Amino acid sequence: MMRLSGLFIVLMGMFGLSGAPLAALPTAATDAVTTVQTDALAMVDAAWPFVAAIVVAFVLFRVFRRAVDSGESSTKGWSVHDFDNRKF
Repeated sequence: MMRLSGLFIVLMGMFGLSGAPLAALPTAATDAVTTVQTDALAMVDAAWPFVAAIVVAFVLFRVFRRAVDSGESSTKGWSVHDFDNRKF
């Protein structure tokens, strides 16, 4: 019972302090944060096509690899790996 009441006191203190009025930020700090947010969103907007292209490339590579691996077992008498062991 004592442990529960201690937890209750801690939680009430946290929520009670979160409602306390905070000092206003200077205009320069607010403008700086807004500028950083704008630049970060611009970078994300510029980078997402590259990320999408890389993900699609990995998916296509995996599909191709699975198709090649499944095709090797269905061939009759030869394998793609037979060409690696050729003697010239």
